[in-house]
Amino acid sequence: MLSKRLKELLNEKQISLDYYAQMSGVPMETLRNIYYGRTSNPNIKTVMAMAEALDMSINALLGVENATNKEEQQLIRDFRLLGKKGRMRLLVLAENEVRRQKSKNEEIGKYSVPYLSFPHDKCINGLSEIVAEDTIITDKKEAYLAFQTNINDNIPTYCKGDILLLENRFPRVGEHGVFLYESQIMIRIFKEDEDGYHLDTIHKIGKNISMKRLDKVECIGTCCGVIEC
Repeated sequence: MLSKRLKELLNEKQISLDYYAQMSGVPMETLRNIYYGRTSNPNIKTVMAMAEALDMSINALLGVENATNKEEQQLIRDFRLLGKKGRMRLLVLAENEVRRQKSKNEEIGKYSVPYLSFPHDKCINGLSEIVAEDTIITDKKEAYLAFQTNINDNIPTYCKGDILLLENRFPRVGEHGVFLYESQIMIRIFKEDEDGYHLDTIHKIGKNISMKRLDKVECIGTCCGVIEC
């Protein structure tokens, strides 16, 4: 449970809830609801900000078992066996290597973005259903997140297995966006007219959604590219 995990982490790192709100940029009321278990499934952007503030992956924040592969698990075990000087040397080496790799990628126009995999991209009961986390390399500098589609509702624009690259902004009229609406993740075209706001299906498969206000929908991102399967 995220509430229990958050309490453990803040206590371990001796960070107050108020200071954590400043670190993460997440509103204090939102954090308080998560901390006391009143919110069990916060939105994706909130959990990403929470994890980033603690310098850890989403899986680590959620306490997901087997969040690391065998090589990473071995590295963690070896790190714990090192003395203080050994740990410092390893950290410096890792930081330099990460900096070198990042610089190399940027020189050739490649960027690493988080890659989230969901059970399916039609329905989801909050972040607890995230089953994997990794990174993916793309030439799209504006991409901040990627996830794989697992249905064929949007053929031929997006096919099952395609990886959508998302920009961290709300779509303009006519653009494709990925939205979280009533526990459903959906790819829709954003439209606006005198009657309000609309999330329309791409190829008339599924239902269009209309609303007077946008506070009932969470925009995960605007589609800025696709890696075809």
